[in-house]
This record gives sequence, C-alpha cells and structure tokens, in this order.
Amino acid sequence: YEALLQQLQTSETSSGDSFYIRVNLSIPAGAGGTMAVSCNDVLHVTNTLPAGADDLWHASRVHPQVLSSSEQAARVQRSEILEECEQGENGFYTLRSVDKIMKKGIHCVLPLGMDCVRRLHRFNIFPIIIFIGQSARSARKLRSKLQRHNQSEEQLLACSRSEEPMLDKLPCLYHNMSPDSWCDQTSLLNALRTVIWEEQRRIVWVEPDLW
Repeated sequence: YEALLQQLQTSETSSGDSFYIRVNLSIPAGAGGTMAVSCNDVLHVTNTLPAGADDLWHASRVHPQVLSSSEQAARVQRSEILEECEQGENGFYTLRSVDKIMKKGIHCVLPLGMDCVRRLHRFNIFPIIIFIGQSARSARKLRSKLQRHNQSEEQLLACSRSEEPMLDKLPCLYHNMSPDSWCDQTSLLNALRTVIWEEQRRIVWVEPDLW
C-alpha cells in the first residue's frame, strides 16, 4: 500500500486499479476517441475513475499471445516456447504458432538459434537448415542490410565464426552455402530458393535416439 501511495503522490500512476476483463459484446469507437472493442477481447483496466470522466475507464487491449511470467515459465519448461523475438519486440516464437502456419501450407522462415532444432524435431517439425558462410568480402555485400538493423560487418563475421562449429552437433543434415556462391543480394535469394526447393525433396535424416 505504501509503495502504491508513493506512486500516486509522485504521479507515477493515477490509480490503484489493475485487473482484466473479457468483453461480452462488440462496441464501436466513440466520437470522443474511445476504443472500439470486439466480443471476447481481453482488456487490462488501469483506472476506473479517471479525472473528469466518471463514466469512462482507462483500459488497453491485451494481445492474445502476451503471456504472464508464470505462463511463460510453464511453457518454456514444456519446450513450447522456442525463442524470444528480436530485441525491441514483445513476443515469442512458439511451437503452436509455427504449427498453425504450417497447417495453412505455408513454410516459415524461422530466425531461431540452432538450440531450437531438437525441440522442433520432438514435435515432428523438421526445418531446413541453411548455413550461409561469411567472409569479409561477402559481409561487405550485405552492408546496407546490416546498417538497417544496426549491425556491423564485424558482428556478422563473429556470429558466423561462432556458429559454424556448432553445425556438426545438429541432430540432422544441413546445407552449407559458400560465401563465394553468390555475388549480390539478388543472387543470394535466388540461390536460397534453389537450395530450399532441393531440400524439400530430400529424405529427412535424424538421430535414431531422438525418439
């Protein structure tokens, strides 16, 4: 209570409210900028008595994939969460989301670490693993893409050198693309399409003790 009182006094928060509700009807957006909600939306209510608006609540919509810390821990333990999204994004790559997309006949491009491969295999998901080797020359060809993501050529080379030895520890086969096999970003994409097309037609080999 004392911590909440201090937050109210310093204007860090405007209310002691914090609870969740599920909407049982759809309401269009109002003229005063009120939020439109749909039936079954989950809202996080943070103020039931905002100043000067006795008939309004302050609330935000909860994304269906947002997990509490306890839910997150439980799903990590069950290996349902594969990996966190990139820094700055609030979310996770989950087995459920991958499976949902696969059932639509769509192949995902998963920006996951190699430690996720065994977890995918346990759930009968067999990814195509393509390692794009890097050299100082090939890294320069990706300079514009790297800068767009606030990355440097040195970081790309360091990442490539650290991950390459881990390939032989994978429980399955993988494809290694030489840094000299492409000359620009367009040829790299074309080469990747060819590799994917070939790999999709191969027999999947995995470690026998996986099962």
